[in-house]
Amino acid sequence: MAFRPATCAPHVLAETKQPFVFPLRLTVGEGEEVAVDLPLEEAQEAQLQELLGRVCTG
Repeated sequence: MAFRPATCAPHVLAETKQPFVFPLRLTVGEGEEVAVDLPLEEAQEAQLQELLGRVCTG
C-alpha cells in the first residue's frame, strides 16, 4: 500500500478534520460489500504526519 497526499495546499491541510481516515469497501466471498475504516495506531498516524511534513515542505 502506498500513501501520498492529494494536496499540500496549506488551507486544505489546516481544515482537514480527519486526515488519516481511509475508508475501505470490503467483500468476503459472495457476501455484501461492507464499508469500514482502515484502523491505524498512533505510531502509524505519526508516520503519516511526518510524511506530510517532508513531502509538503520540500
